[in-house]
Amino acid sequence: MESSRIGILVDELKGYLHPEFYTKGAAAIERLIIAAAEKTYYQTLYLCDEKQCGDSCTSAECKHTSNISHAKNFVKDEQNNYWEKNDNKISENMTQSERMELWGCLIDVVEDWLGEKGITADNIPNDDRKDVEDAAIIFGDDYDYLADRFAEVIGISRDCVEEELLSKFCPNLDGPVSVSMTMPGDFDGDELK
Repeated sequence: MESSRIGILVDELKGYLHPEFYTKGAAAIERLIIAAAEKTYYQTLYLCDEKQCGDSCTSAECKHTSNISHAKNFVKDEQNNYWEKNDNKISENMTQSERMELWGCLIDVVEDWLGEKGITADNIPNDDRKDVEDAAIIFGDDYDYLADRFAEVIGISRDCVEEELLSKFCPNLDGPVSVSMTMPGDFDGDELK
């Protein structure tokens, strides 16, 4: 800020202040204004939507703007507030943990709604829940059924494709690998109980 503008601000303040106060505090106020004017301010830069400059911006480095109305990560609401976008998109590109979180959140919504309607686990018979203490209302096969239907309605697979999972856990494999979920011999799972 130029020194002439600082002087104007100080003169304007003098006019608003009581004369006794001005004589005692004017120097402090003037120092405060000068310090504020000389302070280095940092701009907040946003990823640019590349619409601010139009065709005049050809620089590859020009990817940011200080004008929030041209920030690609923010949206403006009816009250002219800017909100950061949530770009968590539901897609086949989701990781397995993101998918599991999505199905869990959707099923929690249904479970909460059932609870609000007074429906408890006792009202929904489920053999999977029989010996499990504090089991959820939606449990076992019921959970799988809902997760499968949600995936179907949303239009993505419930789980990551096997190759995607293998590439994440076994990055050094070349080519597709056959995966079998069956156990050899007479193993039926009862041995684990």
